[in-house]
Amino acid sequence: HGIGVDSIDFNYCKEKNIYLINTPNAPSKSVAYDVLEKILLMLSNSPQTNQKIKEGEWPIETRKDPRNITVGLIGAGRIPLAFAEISKNLGFKKIIAFDIFDEALERIEKLGVETTKDLNKILTETDIISMHTPLNEHTHHLISEKEFEIIGDNKMLINTSRGGTVKTEALINWLNNNPNSKAALDVLEQEPPNKDNSLLQLPIQKLYLTPHLGASTDKGLEHMAEGCMIAA
Repeated sequence: HGIGVDSIDFNYCKEKNIYLINTPNAPSKSVAYDVLEKILLMLSNSPQTNQKIKEGEWPIETRKDPRNITVGLIGAGRIPLAFAEISKNLGFKKIIAFDIFDEALERIEKLGVETTKDLNKILTETDIISMHTPLNEHTHHLISEKEFEIIGDNKMLINTSRGGTVKTEALINWLNNNPNSKAALDVLEQEPPNKDNSLLQLPIQKLYLTPHLGASTDKGLEHMAEGCMIAA
């Protein structure tokens, strides 16, 4: 009932002759909308501004304009394609997509997206980095200490893929050591997190969390259910 199959025991399925399907196309636009929502919320400082107003303040803050922002997509599959489509008229300065597959890069290039096979280009030349890879042995902790050191300060990380693609401890250290860094996560390495998880101690202006609901729009859930019924 979705895209990811990293939580499925394939050997058990084979042993019991269980037929496994997923619905990779159905949630793509829903997750793309979630990515765009998170980007705009964090650029506008809306979460912390809302909190300050409720606490009796009337803050005067300057928002960041998408026209000054370069977005980097790590992955060029279905969700990045949907993101590029829905945001092409929003006015981002540039969108750059990284992938290792030529076909994926060729498809997204048709939407005016710059492409690269060099991950460091995404880490160094973009203002917002959005994760869009499956979780497997090659992508586990794809973004870790070394990558965060390259990313540096004044950047934003969005993860709506799988929590394990980003090393949690490295993310926390990056947020704590870079005053202008931010992150917005819909996925965590541990879901739900323990109450003593250090991520939960970070202030809202540094970290915005949602509970793995990127695909869960009314339309997205409808498409996923239809996809399962058709495949079955």
